[in-house]
Amino acid sequence: MRIESYTRDIRGDGYLVVGSGKNWNSHDSSSCRPIKMSLTCWPDSNEPVCDNLEELICLADSDMFTPPDNQEEFSRNYANIVRRNCPDWQLGAFRVFVGGIALYYGNTRNHEAGFLWIIGANNLRLTFEAPRTRLGFAPIYKVDIRHKDGRCFQTCVDEDLGYIRREIYFHLRDPHKADDDIYHRDNQYIEVTEYAGV
Repeated sequence: MRIESYTRDIRGDGYLVVGSGKNWNSHDSSSCRPIKMSLTCWPDSNEPVCDNLEELICLADSDMFTPPDNQEEFSRNYANIVRRNCPDWQLGAFRVFVGGIALYYGNTRNHEAGFLWIIGANNLRLTFEAPRTRLGFAPIYKVDIRHKDGRCFQTCVDEDLGYIRREIYFHLRDPHKADDDIYHRDNQYIEVTEYAGV
């Protein structure tokens, strides 16, 4: 096994995971293969770390929630879409950034799109299972975001691609610009420990 540690600036969309869609350039989550999202469980247990799905839904926000977009199907039903109670809607992509995540959904029936972000959860621990790759592995991403006293003190992704595993910690390059953009575009770097040959 090879172990390597490094840091890297992330730019633009930053850390974005897409369900292997052919047309992601058009940001059409309905054309991607679906990504499964669940609450993270303790190791060797089926019990979630904490029941934070409802907190996630309460903290969800989007530009789509304001007029005139708030009449769209996604805006009216986003809570049930996140709970996976709307079978026509699928999670096609997600983005991780310092202090939060963004979820990108697509309707496979009418190709409507919707997105939301979650910022400020005390403990946001989610597991994402992406579609199988050509090598036959189903990538797993465990996202762990923690806030204390209204400030983010950890944003981490444990990325398991089957043949390589990475522990990724997200940081702001310039904390004074933290409020410039909720996604912190062009103001983030990651610290990575990579395990190859696992």
